[in-house]
Amino acid sequence: MILIPAIYILGISIAGIDAQQMQDVSQSMPNAQQVVVNEDEIVGAIREIGNLNWWRIVPVFILYFLGGYFIYLLCLQRLVRRLVMTSMTLNP
Repeated sequence: MILIPAIYILGISIAGIDAQQMQDVSQSMPNAQQVVVNEDEIVGAIREIGNLNWWRIVPVFILYFLGGYFIYLLCLQRLVRRLVMTSMTLNP
């Protein structure tokens, strides 16, 4: 429960967003809160999400994520080795 406000505060401080200005803008737009949502559209969107091929999406995402992570580690390891070897040859 504390993570969401912490992320919000961190995001605002990094992006330099003025919270008071955001509140003023949202209060100046009265039509923004009067949005009518059709329930059929929501049900249709949920059905479409359910119809996705999750048995393919999840493993491919995991493979892509872990593959990128391990490639990054491999490159970082090679970089560190080169730096160590270079520093050893420069300082005998």
